[in-house]
Amino acid sequence: MNLNDYKTAFCFRQVQAIIFNAGGQLLESCDTLISVSKHPNANLFELFPVLESVKGNLSSFAAGKNDKLVLPRVEFPFDDQFFICDFHFSMVYHHNQNAYLWILHDLTEQYNYLFLVQQERNETIIEAQKLKIDNEILTLQKDITLLNNLRHIRRNLNTTITAEIEAPLNRIMALANKLKESADTKQEYNYLASMESAVSSIDDQLTQSRPMQLDLLLIPPDRTEINLQDLLWNVLKIFNYGQRTKVSPVYLNFKPGLPQSVLVNKPRLAQLFHNFFEYALFDWGSTLSSLSVSLQELKPAFCKLEFILTNNINPLTEQEIARLSEKMEEDLSELARTFKGKFDLFVLPEDQKVIMTLHLSFRVAVAKNASSS
Repeated sequence: MNLNDYKTAFCFRQVQAIIFNAGGQLLESCDTLISVSKHPNANLFELFPVLESVKGNLSSFAAGKNDKLVLPRVEFPFDDQFFICDFHFSMVYHHNQNAYLWILHDLTEQYNYLFLVQQERNETIIEAQKLKIDNEILTLQKDITLLNNLRHIRRNLNTTITAEIEAPLNRIMALANKLKESADTKQEYNYLASMESAVSSIDDQLTQSRPMQLDLLLIPPDRTEINLQDLLWNVLKIFNYGQRTKVSPVYLNFKPGLPQSVLVNKPRLAQLFHNFFEYALFDWGSTLSSLSVSLQELKPAFCKLEFILTNNINPLTEQEIARLSEKMEEDLSELARTFKGKFDLFVLPEDQKVIMTLHLSFRVAVAKNASSS
């Protein structure tokens, strides 16, 4: 065999030639790849749907014009086998009639190999990306661990510093509260109340700087047994005495079932209520305010209380109501963080009177054998 023989033998195994007429009737086939000859009466356009899609192109071929059509990488099944071939179409003169020559070049193995190479490449890229993500996750985990350690150090530092400062502050507040009881003049009383309020504000800020919730604010180690109603009356007495020229007093309404004795940090709770009243009463021109205290939940060790402060405000213009609403929106985030409460604003359309309500609820420890009011 010479080189042409080897070349012909190699091409013969990969190429099949089929001749058919314009109606799709099979005229001749070498059946190297697919056995078309066993379907002599079949219409090739029906047997191979891909031919139907190029039927219009084939009909435009003119005899002697050397027209060609190439369809690369056509995938099709035949006799339970799957092929990937390049199709080449041209017009020939066969047995005294014009016909179409269809060359099938089998490239199934080549395309399958390219597919495997591409798949391996994609898997390599995915693996590299996964490794990169794993490294980033590991780095983030180290950063999170470091951040948690820093938070732990900060928490311990804040707790230590706050505990060292709060002890003298509480003694100052207790002394101011004691001196107020024996104040001779209104001015002297106001001075002591201002001093107590300032020290309480500092103590409250120290408490808020701790990483704890309001519920934890009112539990050991520094809690004492107090009468909740007496505490509220004392706070309102201070508040109303200093603000009497600006606002009306707040009227208390204690609902049935409230425990008379609770275990709390008295200075902090007193300052909390003082701030609570200031949010709703300060500089709004109130005409009537009332505080309702009710019991939401009672357990052997603690109870959950709800405080609703209703504040009636003098008639306002629409612009004043808008400014009031804007002010409340600004205070809302601070209020929610500090008290877990919320503002509600209602406008009565008849006379533009404004009714504002402020909600606050939290848990406090219940003293043993505490009676209900």
